[in-house]
Amino acid sequence: ARLAHSIMRGLQAIVVAVAAAAWGPAKATAVTCQSTSSSCFTGSQYKLQSISGLTDPAGCCARCQNYTGCTLWQISPSKECVLRNGYSGFGDQTCVRSVTAPAPPAPSPSPVPPPAPPTTPPLGTKPNIIFLLADDYGHYNMGWRGNKEARTPNMDALVAEGVVLDRHYVYQYCSPTRSSFLSGRLPIHVNTQNTAADTPSGVDIRMTTLADKLQLAGYFTGHSGKWHAGGSCTKNIPVNRGFNKSIGYLSGAEDHYSQKVGNAIDLWEDDGPAYGQNGTYGGFIYTNHTVAMINNVPANTPLFIYHAWQECHTPNQVPDDYLQSNKTFEPNYFELRQVYEGMAFFLDSHIGTIVDTLKAKNLFDNTLIIFSSDNGGREDGGFGGNNYPLRGMKFTDFEGGTRVAAWASGGVIPASMRGTSVSHLIHICDWYATFSYLAGVDPVDHSAAAAGLPPTDAVNTWPILSQNKSSGRTTIVLSANAVIVWPHKLVTGKQGGKGWWTGPVHPNASQPSIKDNNPGCSEAGCVFDIEADPAEHVDLSASLPAVQANLTATLAAVMSTAYQTKSTPGYTKCISASAFEMEHQGFLGPVCSEG
Repeated sequence: ARLAHSIMRGLQAIVVAVAAAAWGPAKATAVTCQSTSSSCFTGSQYKLQSISGLTDPAGCCARCQNYTGCTLWQISPSKECVLRNGYSGFGDQTCVRSVTAPAPPAPSPSPVPPPAPPTTPPLGTKPNIIFLLADDYGHYNMGWRGNKEARTPNMDALVAEGVVLDRHYVYQYCSPTRSSFLSGRLPIHVNTQNTAADTPSGVDIRMTTLADKLQLAGYFTGHSGKWHAGGSCTKNIPVNRGFNKSIGYLSGAEDHYSQKVGNAIDLWEDDGPAYGQNGTYGGFIYTNHTVAMINNVPANTPLFIYHAWQECHTPNQVPDDYLQSNKTFEPNYFELRQVYEGMAFFLDSHIGTIVDTLKAKNLFDNTLIIFSSDNGGREDGGFGGNNYPLRGMKFTDFEGGTRVAAWASGGVIPASMRGTSVSHLIHICDWYATFSYLAGVDPVDHSAAAAGLPPTDAVNTWPILSQNKSSGRTTIVLSANAVIVWPHKLVTGKQGGKGWWTGPVHPNASQPSIKDNNPGCSEAGCVFDIEADPAEHVDLSASLPAVQANLTATLAAVMSTAYQTKSTPGYTKCISASAFEMEHQGFLGPVCSEG
């Protein structure tokens, strides 16, 4: 005990010395370190919040001290407020928390106002939040949609005790949807491009992510699986975007077994390549990581996990144990449909594992689970999705590409809402405001405002989930070519020729794939009443010219404020992707660091 006490006293002295060396003599109150013992995640340093322009360590601690957890504050040489021995690995550790003396800290000259202090959460406690994002999952590829071939017992049970989100919209493909979720912005205000991991894109590094918000509210935040929200610089990686722990891949797709993109390995854990962990089916890696985070979260610490599945994206791969017998698919057996269903079954089985872990830890009753696909399933080429009865697929603005299968469940869903379906408009960006509200934290992105970036577009959807009352959202700009002003929708252009309809059994031997030759819409656009005609069969543009004009004007007005992330300010020290791979044993990763 004496030895431990001596070590702790020495550690505290080092902290104050590091702070003094970095900042020079204190111009206000000194930092007082107090010992405290707690079960916490331990490990290497990670950055909680970047703070510039402060004059002493006390100012830093004053800005950070509202963060709850097992922490040791110190000032880094680059004048950032960091914590050491915080939520960065697994295990128990005796830690210290730095606090300031009663005197007020020195004022910061930073033009960015501090975030509003957390308020009392509306549910009386901060719920655990699990966000499950599937990849290329078709609207009809689950049992609760009526698909008799689909094995989704875990999701079926969660839906039965939860709420179907029948009009949950996303972007027509991958990265923009993920950027929208993390930034709280419509894709046209953050990113509408799918790019390689080494190309600046995704969520602008000056924007505050949803994970940043929840971390400041005291949440332990974790990420598992696909990222695809920016990976060209070190600031892009998940642990520098508000996540305490992360394992996944930075790009848009990879081999499920080798984790290779071309010849490079794409598997990243926390702040470096996940050496030695590749070479097994990726879904197991990501589920194990999520389960470990649930099992090791400190007591009385709310949990936010963003689990982004690789299923059901190509390549079409799944362990044989998850494949159904060929007879299940007769008389319309088709191997692609069998493999796709196996991938969906894998996803469902592992959702069951995650839910079982939450229940075993007595966390489920205070948990909100949200499930969504990142876009509709793809029905052409060698892709096995099915968006029946909706029109279109991934890469289109038709309902089949943007109105995805989604649901909410968990113990925090009010009893009166369980087993229901709601049809109010929700966009994936709205979870930013919803989760901020439930955590009792300010949803405004002050950092982005100071940089002159677009504000968030998110609206709080809790009234929908808790009372089936509208959030107030009546308009969604889906892309530069489509907008909804309820109940009408404008879709312009040919939409890649992918605007077809499928039947309930797709793909099959007689229709192995859809050809991309649908005429789509004119440049002026089709107008649909998606309340009366959800499958978009009837173009009303000729009979509703005033509605078309209003939709066109609305789309143009919002597009005049469009913003595309295409740079990483301050991160100018770059090497080529091939050079990075040579330096990191064939793994890809962020090619730019602070210059």
